[in-house]
Amino acid sequence: MSTWEKQSFSIECQREGMSAFFPKEGKYDEKKGNVLFVSHIVDRTGAPLVLFDLMKHYQKTYNVFLVTMMDGNLRDEIVQQNIPVFIGMPVNMKHVMEKLRADEFEQIWINTLICHGFVMLFQNTNIPVFWWFHEPEPLFRLYYERMPELPLYSDNIKIVAVSRLVQKTIFKYYHIKSKLLHMPVKDFGGAEREPENNKVIFFMPARFQRTKGHDVIAKAILGMPEEYRKRTEFWFAGAKDEREPDYYELICSLSRAYPETVKVLGELSRDCVYEIYQKCDCVIAPSREDATPTTIVEGLMFECICICSDTAGIAQYLTNGENAFIVKSQDERVLQKCIEYVVDHKKELDTLRKAGRQVFLDNFEESIVWNQLRKLTTGR
Repeated sequence: MSTWEKQSFSIECQREGMSAFFPKEGKYDEKKGNVLFVSHIVDRTGAPLVLFDLMKHYQKTYNVFLVTMMDGNLRDEIVQQNIPVFIGMPVNMKHVMEKLRADEFEQIWINTLICHGFVMLFQNTNIPVFWWFHEPEPLFRLYYERMPELPLYSDNIKIVAVSRLVQKTIFKYYHIKSKLLHMPVKDFGGAEREPENNKVIFFMPARFQRTKGHDVIAKAILGMPEEYRKRTEFWFAGAKDEREPDYYELICSLSRAYPETVKVLGELSRDCVYEIYQKCDCVIAPSREDATPTTIVEGLMFECICICSDTAGIAQYLTNGENAFIVKSQDERVLQKCIEYVVDHKKELDTLRKAGRQVFLDNFEESIVWNQLRKLTTGR
């Protein structure tokens, strides 16, 4: 065993001025090969959390290094997992990779469209590179002019999509048939759950921003008859988006107007979110556009009633009224009626809950995803 600080990659990253954060107790295993992961940020949002799960899986057989363009509140947890974190940009990485052996890494994983600047560093090399896309269509539209070269990458660079919707979006813009790798979710559900709430609790864990549809659910709550507001609670958890603060302020205003109905819980750890899944009745994702989202997958796992918009990627795995409820995007009236239906029929929806969990087990439970990963990386 050796220390992370003594590895050639670590040394070169620091020489190039990249900030480095090393595990205090964990060690580098010289008997293992190396895998490099690249993220645009290390915070508690969907794509970085999903990448973290993938890194932990790779640790069973490899030493894992992580490069991120931006620091965030997930960094310390990653380091505690015995994964060193380096903060830098593609130009820093270019100089680092020029000084390393070609076989320094056995694989490289690049997360999200935002990291496209790193991909060119591995063009026409023998290193297997897996570029994992998580974005909804608006970001593909935004990046299309910045990276029209996507179909021209060398064969060692594999394009991977996190959902069927992302696969379709990649093909729409670039006519590339990408591979599928769902988000891996460790199964914490399956136990009998009987939330004994005086009210029907609806839970929406998501960063406060336009794409997540907080204004849509706010309008639905305002449109509900008072008798339904008295029978419900809406719990919102997530970070305020400083670029779009109005959506956070909107829900806070709603909580002041209806303090017995609307609760703003702030940004929570995954453990706290999982505790709430077991207490709430329904998980909502009224997204304008969303590649999955993770929250509905987790809600299905915990046998929550789930409501999502028809533009969310998870909708392509669901059948309305059979294993979840799918509502038209940006239609607050339809969402309101769906919420009222759940309030009136909550005790009659056990079959739907169990069918929703089966969707999770068939597509997103981690052993299923690890099998996908094996086929993707080995061809077997």
